[in-house]
Amino acid sequence: MKRATYPAWKVKTLEKLKNKLLSSRVVGILDFEGFPAHLFQAVREKLRGKAEIVVAKNTLIRLALSQVSQHRRGLENLLQHVKGQSALIFTDLPPVKLNRLLKQEGRKAPPKPGRISSTDVILKAGETDFPPGPIVSEMQRMGIKAKVQAGKVVISEDFTVVRKGEVITKEAADLLTKLGVEPVDLMLRLRAAYEEGLVFSGELLELDEERLCEDLRKAQQAALSLALALGYPVPPVLSHLLLRARLEALSLARALAADFPTRETLPELLALAHLRALHLSSRLEGKAS
Repeated sequence: MKRATYPAWKVKTLEKLKNKLLSSRVVGILDFEGFPAHLFQAVREKLRGKAEIVVAKNTLIRLALSQVSQHRRGLENLLQHVKGQSALIFTDLPPVKLNRLLKQEGRKAPPKPGRISSTDVILKAGETDFPPGPIVSEMQRMGIKAKVQAGKVVISEDFTVVRKGEVITKEAADLLTKLGVEPVDLMLRLRAAYEEGLVFSGELLELDEERLCEDLRKAQQAALSLALALGYPVPPVLSHLLLRARLEALSLARALAADFPTRETLPELLALAHLRALHLSSRLEGKAS
């Protein structure tokens, strides 16, 4: 059976992909669907020295991943993320930092029909800055409860123009343009990233670091409280347990008898005995007089 032959440029691209797949600590699959070409080049330049983006046809990307996965365990798990408009990104940065870097290079975009909204856009009830005119009927056709009141366009109830993840319609795009709202985030999205045999999905890399730190702090406090309640002698808890035991021992010694001598209670006992002796002496002197 005759083997398939590939054009020289395909062979060159394939070899480049395979070399990068073998030598890069982190490999990511980028989604650049709908991302403008001029912005794509600008982001590429800004990432120079931090990460390298290589665009290739999905067939070549899959072929390179399949061949190299024999030498790098787990790399084949990126195959399921190669779909639509894809590119490979190579870096030595941790996946979370790479994802954050890509998000920093994002841009806001106007609400063109067919684009996906990146956020919920809600019109709040109350007066608007619109003068009476065709805008009222436009809003009403969309289901917005709008009316003219005291020479101003007033919205009676909150209305969601578009939800996060929804396709923006022409009517919604026209209204949002008039409102000056840009609900679309243009960015290179990291579908997945490979590092040391593991593949992390883009959703997993969307970490809220402040919330994560707070959750870890609460978890650590809860674990410490539980260990103290159980008397579990692990290194972070041991000093607390010893201190608690000492205080309990002192309390027990005082409760059993005032003259129970220990190294810790002896100074208190001597002081107490001295006070009692002074008190007794004063009473005896009083009776003698």
